[in-house]
This record gives sequence, C-alpha cells and structure tokens, in this order.
Amino acid sequence: MIYSEETMQLLDLTNQLVKSLKQTEVYQSYTQAIQQLDNLETKVKIDQFKQAKEDFALIEEYGKYAPDYKEKRQKLRQAKKELDLNEFVSNYRQKELVLQKELDEISVYLASSISNDIQINYGNPFKRSKNCGGC
Repeated sequence: MIYSEETMQLLDLTNQLVKSLKQTEVYQSYTQAIQQLDNLETKVKIDQFKQAKEDFALIEEYGKYAPDYKEKRQKLRQAKKELDLNEFVSNYRQKELVLQKELDEISVYLASSISNDIQINYGNPFKRSKNCGGC
C-alpha cells in the first residue's frame, strides 16, 4: 500500500478515535472485567474446559463409535456449563457484548455517513441496520 498524506491523516484520526474509545466508561468496564478473570478459581475452570475440549476433539470424528465418546462429551458440556456460570466469566462476556455493540454502532455510523449502500459485516446476528444488504 502506498501511503499518501491523506492516508496518514486518516491513520492519525483513527488513532485519536481509539484513544477516545479507551477513555470511555464502556471500555474501562471491559478492561476491569478482563482483570477480574485473573483469579485462581476462574483459571482452573478455563483450564478444565480447555482440557475437556481437547480430549473430546481427539475422539469427536469417530462419534459414538469411540469408546469414551459419551463420557467425554458429557465432561465437556459440564466444564462449559461451569465456566458459563462463573460470575467473572459471565460478567466479562456481558461487558464484551456491550463494547462490541458500541463498536458496531460506530461502524454503522461511519459507513452510512459515506454511503447507504456500504455493507457492514459484524458479529451481531440480529443486526438492526438497514444498510446490511445480504449480511
């Protein structure tokens, strides 16, 4: 990519926008939620989930013909449930969704400011924007 003066100005403005976003309450709340994940109980649950996921992945392709298929699948589901019910993990996910919603709204605003024909592709499957087209 060849950088022109205009491109450099846009990059500077983008950096200013990022700095501004990092000063918002939504972002601060998100980073606090990340820090709260850093506790022994949560780390243990995350590790248990990862291990159960790896164990199940090894036999998943064999399906019900694998000797421990049901047990490993049940262990994976139980580990996922325990992880999902962890207060710090659920708090983190809620804060992440709020931040994602803010970023999505900014994307929609930027794109629609340029043209209503621009398609915005983001993670929310229940997209409310009329600008989406077929996404």
